[in-house]
Amino acid sequence: MESPFTHDALHTIVNSPYTPYATAAALVVPTVVIAKRVMHRYMMRTYTGVPDLEALGTQAKPKGNVAVVCGGSIAGLLTARVLSDHFDRVVVIEPEAWALSNEAADGVTTTGTCTVAAEGGSYATLTHKRTRVYQYTAMHAYQVLLGRVLRKLFPGFDELARGRGVIFAPAEMNARLSGWGCRLPYAEYGGTLPEVPFTSRRTLEGVIRGCVRAANADGKIEFVHGTVTDFKLSSDATRLTAVTMRDGAGSTRIVTADLVVDCTGVIQGGLKMLTRTLNGNPKASSTLATLRQSYDPKIDHVTIEVPYPANFEENIAKIKLDTGVTGKWAGPKYLDTTKVAWWYTLAPDPDVDYRILAAGRKDNGIVFFAGGWTSEMPVTLEQMREYAQGVKSDNPVPQFYFDILDLCMPVADRVTVFEGKVNSCSRVFYERAADVLPRNFVAVGDATMRLNPRFGEGVTKAALGATTLDGVLRSYAPSHKAFGATYFQRLANRTQSLWDGSKWSDYGRETTTPCEGETLEEGKFFRWFKLRLNRVLERDDAAGSAMFHAQHYLAPMQYAMTPRIMLKVLWEGMFPTAPFERRA
Repeated sequence: MESPFTHDALHTIVNSPYTPYATAAALVVPTVVIAKRVMHRYMMRTYTGVPDLEALGTQAKPKGNVAVVCGGSIAGLLTARVLSDHFDRVVVIEPEAWALSNEAADGVTTTGTCTVAAEGGSYATLTHKRTRVYQYTAMHAYQVLLGRVLRKLFPGFDELARGRGVIFAPAEMNARLSGWGCRLPYAEYGGTLPEVPFTSRRTLEGVIRGCVRAANADGKIEFVHGTVTDFKLSSDATRLTAVTMRDGAGSTRIVTADLVVDCTGVIQGGLKMLTRTLNGNPKASSTLATLRQSYDPKIDHVTIEVPYPANFEENIAKIKLDTGVTGKWAGPKYLDTTKVAWWYTLAPDPDVDYRILAAGRKDNGIVFFAGGWTSEMPVTLEQMREYAQGVKSDNPVPQFYFDILDLCMPVADRVTVFEGKVNSCSRVFYERAADVLPRNFVAVGDATMRLNPRFGEGVTKAALGATTLDGVLRSYAPSHKAFGATYFQRLANRTQSLWDGSKWSDYGRETTTPCEGETLEEGKFFRWFKLRLNRVLERDDAAGSAMFHAQHYLAPMQYAMTPRIMLKVLWEGMFPTAPFERRA
């Protein structure tokens, strides 16, 4: 075939003064595209667990004979399921006997109610047998990543969960950050949002226990009633060889282990046992003594559970639940109460007010949440109304919140209440001790980091830890010298922003007691930036999308700090949309 280019045409192109620019563009554009893709993959793998989801839940090459999980709450359950894909035997040592019962797995989670006398008046609270989880009947929130992890680990999760009343609905929390609405990425998901489960902690834990039981047909996972009291170290001090446990009868047993996972929760027992085990090593002892950081946010919170009153669905459909977003966008102006499960969330600026509010559905009922830094705790619906009326924010609590309270008043005498306090948030920086830690020791969940529960990230954080562990196990066996160090560094990369954001927000309230060696001035720029970012989120689709995906563990938090978004935040700082609310 004859070339379409004549000799003269080719001569013209070659000698054109624009040819070098065209050539450069032809080379640069693909290079930039490829570089962006490479950077995106790096950011996702470094700062999120999303890439690890692909292999999660699939059988892997054996990495050892026995893995021991210290603690069998949600973090321990998820970790045990992950380890069953990598080890011949998984031993979960659970200190609470009832948690191992058929009752706990079958979803029988409460035993009735009892009356509690409180400052705000007496109230009924749920009674149960789960003695080691104080927040068992408190309100919980969950992120999109959690649902994806559970579905990968347990193919029958949805069916069992729905059978126990768990609601699956779009991840629309109708959040008001300092009173401002937030644009969510409806356009990216065909006019809806990814699903999350809306349910109580007690129901979800029972569902997960049932799922682990169903997934354990081969009997790889063994549950033992007891408490781990010590670790056994190898002769060369590079790994743990066994754990010492005290069983339910008070007898001492030794359980050999190729991998030891600390899932002891807020007591962070692994650090204490490592300190004893490595006591003869001066370098290890001095390093371990510096790993734990803690502060006291002095958080008081209350959950009020309400049964559905008569004609509730018909009546709430008549209430206009606005999203707080102005201008044209792909999301709804008003929420469809037949499709969404959550109606309202208020996250205050801690420098202005301490009150946090939330309201929505849970399995088989309605839940109202209130609390904050050294907060009073409303224990009746009428007190909840007064509490909400006192909120100070850039924009007031919307009328529809009070309208929903009105709908619930006919059953106000049938509510149950949970009061809770949080006096310690802590982080163990294990990644700083890679040269002294036993290579086959790791920790998951609150055993490495306990956050302020006002962000509702504890369960998803545990799921992220288990997913991260699975990813590391697919590259290294616990006997490899890089195993523990790789896990802790990878987990730190993925969770450090959670710790910083939660701590720095808490430091905005003068009642918080900071970490040793720090002052409440820490994170001052973060709080300044976040307060102005909240306003940008109400009117900028890209910023709203970045924040949504970061908050649901689907993208790095750094994506909410692109140059474009930073410029908009700085512009808001120089030319505020509206005056900033301040304390009287």
